[in-house]
Amino acid sequence: MPARTYMVVDRRHDHSFRVPRPDVSARLGTPNACNDCHADKSAQWSASAIEGWYGPERKGFQNYAEAFQAAWTDRADAAALLGAIAANPGIPGFVRASALTGLASHLSPANIELARSGFADPDPMVRLGALDMLAAAPAAQIWPVVAPLLSDPNRGVRIRAAALLAAVPGASQPPADRENFERAAAEFVAGQRLNADRPEARATLGNFFARRGLATAAEAEYQAGLRLSPHYTPAAINLADLYRQLGRDGDGESVLRAAIAVSPQDPGLHHALGLTLTRLKQPEEALARFGAPPSSIPITPDTHMFMRSRCIRPGKKTRR
Repeated sequence: MPARTYMVVDRRHDHSFRVPRPDVSARLGTPNACNDCHADKSAQWSASAIEGWYGPERKGFQNYAEAFQAAWTDRADAAALLGAIAANPGIPGFVRASALTGLASHLSPANIELARSGFADPDPMVRLGALDMLAAAPAAQIWPVVAPLLSDPNRGVRIRAAALLAAVPGASQPPADRENFERAAAEFVAGQRLNADRPEARATLGNFFARRGLATAAEAEYQAGLRLSPHYTPAAINLADLYRQLGRDGDGESVLRAAIAVSPQDPGLHHALGLTLTRLKQPEEALARFGAPPSSIPITPDTHMFMRSRCIRPGKKTRR
């Protein structure tokens, strides 16, 4: 069996065979079972052989690779291709869910209708994909279409709906939906508390509290995530952004410098610090953070102080 590398580092033999589609490989560069063995031949050679045996038509086989390739390469026809996949009930649910998620950056009235249809799908993965599609839409505007899912029979769907609607203040929620929202929100919090030993769960909970306007609770969760893993940079970036919303950019700067002391090569931290310094009217260092490679940014006295406070010496490698 051919060996494949999973998750970047895990190389192992793949004991499965896909329906050979070397014709797709010739167009999109995807792998196929034919060339796994005939590695000395081209995908076009394999495609010609298949066509000679079975003819040029490929009815009944998977035909959605081009739609996802179009989405990943920002082709102009990506939305139309993904929409066709999402609307086809003959395609497996996880594929339709992925297509709906991919439409998040192509929102339009027509695609909103696809989301509505997805909410009624019997497969919970499709309902989740439809929710993910609306992740960037204003919560107040999508409340009427999403609120019914707060009482969905699937817990994953309920808590995703609660997370999506969290930014709508309780006073602005329709009275008929408030109980369902609070129940689903409690389930969301309980789910993250179950994984409270992971910084990802603490940051996710912090994001949820921040969307609900619970700044003190959000701050506590971000800080807890950083205590669990100072290397988990999303918690630092989100905490700094929370401080921005609270008018506490000085505290945000401190958080980001501390995180950079631990993870100096993370570009997201430098970008976030650049934005913070811009708001603090320190344009020269802000430009350096935006434009210079992390390794070329000098360690400032402030950064050195944070390193000492965390028992990290400049140049010393830290364990992840």
